[in-house]
Amino acid sequence: MAASDEDITVLAMLLLDDEDENNSRKNWHCWVRPWILMRKERGYYNQLIPELQATDTKEYEEFIRMDHFPFQLLVNELAPRL
Repeated sequence: MAASDEDITVLAMLLLDDEDENNSRKNWHCWVRPWILMRKERGYYNQLIPELQATDTKEYEEFIRMDHFPFQLLVNELAPRL
């Protein structure tokens, strides 16, 4: 049984669509910030946050949603109560 032109076109479209999906899945990690990928190996607060503060101050402040100094005052105030 010979494949018609329509069958070949449909098959080609399915293959191209599948290829596009595979490529989009491979590139998803490009949208994750590198420091987020290190959470499991470096820990979350004790190691990762100080490293983020030292290497990318802007991203650190966006993460904690405030400047470092007021954040430290807040941590020092609340730590004894936790």
